[in-house]
Amino acid sequence: MNIIRIDKTEQTEAIKERYGENYFKDNKAIADVCELWGVEMDLEGRLTSKSETLVEVDRCWAEMSYIETTNGQVLLGLTAMFSANGFASPADIWNGKAFASLMDARVYAMEGSILFFNQSIAFENSCSSQQNNQSAKKAVQILQNQLTPQLELF
Repeated sequence: MNIIRIDKTEQTEAIKERYGENYFKDNKAIADVCELWGVEMDLEGRLTSKSETLVEVDRCWAEMSYIETTNGQVLLGLTAMFSANGFASPADIWNGKAFASLMDARVYAMEGSILFFNQSIAFENSCSSQQNNQSAKKAVQILQNQLTPQLELF
C-alpha cells in the first residue's frame, strides 16, 4: 500500500516563527495552525483526539491516537509498550506532517509498531524473558495479519 503523507512543515514553521518562542501557548498561533490543518477545537479550546488500540498481548500493546481534519487528513500519534521499554508520541498539530486518510495513518502506525516490537525482541536486557519475547512475537504476527489482505471466501 502506498501511504500518502501530507507535509505542511514550511507553513507550520512560519507560524511558529511569526509568534515566537512561546507559540504553543499563544491562542492566535493555535488558531492559525488549526486553520492551516482544518482542525476544530471544542468550546473550551481543546483539540479532540480519538484513540484506537492496534494490538494488546500481555505486556505488549500499541495504540494510535489521532486528530481528524475537516478535509479527511489525519494527524497521528503512536504509543507502543513492551515489558522493558516503550515510547509515546501524541497526535500533534505542530509537527507539520499528516496522512491523507485514516487508513494511511493506521497502516503507518501498524508498521511502526511492528518495527518497535521487533527491535525490542532483538534487544537483550535484564527485563527480557522468553515469555515477553513470545508476547512481542505474537503482537507482531497479529499486526502483520491485519496488514495482509485476506481473500474473501465465496
